[in-house]
Amino acid sequence: MIEAPRDHHVTAGVGTRLTWRGTLVHRRRVIELEGRTDPLTTVLDCLRCLPPRVALVPVDAALAKGLVSLEDLALVAKRLNRKETRVKKLLSWADGRSGSPLESVARHDLLTEGLAPRVQVHVEGVGWLDLLLEVDGRRYHSDDPDFANDRRRDALLTAMGYVVLRFTWEQVLDHREQWLATVLDVLASGPLRTGPPAPM
Repeated sequence: MIEAPRDHHVTAGVGTRLTWRGTLVHRRRVIELEGRTDPLTTVLDCLRCLPPRVALVPVDAALAKGLVSLEDLALVAKRLNRKETRVKKLLSWADGRSGSPLESVARHDLLTEGLAPRVQVHVEGVGWLDLLLEVDGRRYHSDDPDFANDRRRDALLTAMGYVVLRFTWEQVLDHREQWLATVLDVLASGPLRTGPPAPM
């Protein structure tokens, strides 16, 4: 279960004395853009303040939109102090190819388990796979044509030797231990396909 933060978080420049009831004020050297912090500062604030499972979501989104770059994140990681090892790790996991918030959360959970999910893998005849295990949010595949297409893709992947695992938004967010246990059980059952068949 992911819960919303109890307090609002605001970043203010060093030296300001602004305070608000029910608000945590972070005082940092920031670049202010028309009353807003710059994207890189915002990304770092999210990494520091959000629960780890969802902290990758805004970072992945900022990368995808070109608001920050991997080079920006790598440079920031070098400047962080030793106490911010969690932030450094999350920065190293960021990926702008993430297709949805659900995929970002699922990738975080898989990486936490020591797994190495491949992001947005293209399989000929099937299309793009989220993590080489399909993470499926109902809000993105709720109408009949999309549902039918997902089933077609599942059948093709199975015929090609892949093990298809598809999880809902609720399963990933609210039942972390259960869906991860399923993945780990499948991995423990034997070698799995990690790519298209080799040419004959």
